[in-house]
Amino acid sequence: MSAMKILRVLASLLIMAQLSSAFRKRVRGALRSSTEPKALLAELEQALGTEEWAIHELQGFEEDLKVTFKALPKNARGAIEAPSARYALHRLFIQRHGWMVKGLETGGGAWDAESPIVAMDAHVPKEMRELFEDRLGNYGMTLHELAVLAATMKKMFERDVEQRLRIVYEGMNLVEKESLDLAQAHEVMLTYAGAYIVGPQLEDLTTAFVPKAVADLKEKFPRSKQAEDLLIKIRMDIAPGSGSFDFALMVKVLSKFGHQLGALEDTECQVMKERLVAREHRSGSGRVRLGDFYAAGNGFVESPEYLRARGALDESNPEDPKVLIPNYLANPSMCLTPSGYYSICCFDECESLMDQIESGLEVPMGTPEKIASLVSSLPLLNRTLSPTQTADAGRGSSSPR
Repeated sequence: MSAMKILRVLASLLIMAQLSSAFRKRVRGALRSSTEPKALLAELEQALGTEEWAIHELQGFEEDLKVTFKALPKNARGAIEAPSARYALHRLFIQRHGWMVKGLETGGGAWDAESPIVAMDAHVPKEMRELFEDRLGNYGMTLHELAVLAATMKKMFERDVEQRLRIVYEGMNLVEKESLDLAQAHEVMLTYAGAYIVGPQLEDLTTAFVPKAVADLKEKFPRSKQAEDLLIKIRMDIAPGSGSFDFALMVKVLSKFGHQLGALEDTECQVMKERLVAREHRSGSGRVRLGDFYAAGNGFVESPEYLRARGALDESNPEDPKVLIPNYLANPSMCLTPSGYYSICCFDECESLMDQIESGLEVPMGTPEKIASLVSSLPLLNRTLSPTQTADAGRGSSSPR
């Protein structure tokens, strides 16, 4: 593991300490946090539906959230407040799909800056947003309630799929209420993929783009064949042998495509990472000299000004500037932006490492020695933390918590 990756893990641990500190400052009274609300978001669960899939969805979200949830600070009710909910949801969607959701990222600020409900904006009914705000503000959220919030946000993304697909149908002179045969369905799915990947953001997408969507996809997206293969695989997984596709089935296939495209894109991220790591100025440093960066091949074209503005340029030695590989891979130019409120970015390898640390701690705060031990035992880490790094790992905790 590179020194940069170690520092990023340690930075994540400091964020956890920040969340714990913010939580202690924001407790609004024992009565509020310990009193159980009358309804456990029953109205929202009803809105999600009572079908078997809805139950499975909530169970899946609870499973994915439980490690992070267990390590976050909680009130007397065993619930987390808004800053922790925002942090947990940010990590959930990044790990699941490579989605960077506007309103969940820090944006250079603190994790306690605002509630995760801002990410919903006007994409869910006002009454639903108010219910979530009331629950977070007055009681905090249990693991189950956080899973309900995550599932509701997932529904929000699915409405994006429906809206984009309707534009494609209209642009192809198709009727939403009529089913498509296999050939038509494939053509529509590929057109949708073109609009999704290389088209304007949904907010600006019109029927005028639809006729050229497939051609633009093949011309502008180097992995268009892999994207088409992914569509076919998902279609065969969801509707094996089907020769008829109604609008709801199309939405189901294309929603899954949006979920899995991040993994496809991450294969390219890994290729770029390997090309840069091969040119590291010192093994394990996570840095490549600026000249070597530009010599690494096509695609590495960002100007020093751009890299500097995004924290991807190390100029501690002005005579020998270096590109910070993890920061570069996390920059917006590496992301697809199908919508104004989320982007599809490279998966962050540090997230899985943070899961292991949180699983080992199982509490919001730990001793420096415990954290240093966990970090030193991470996979591929063939070094022991220095005393300074050990102190940094535990900063913000003056006693075992």
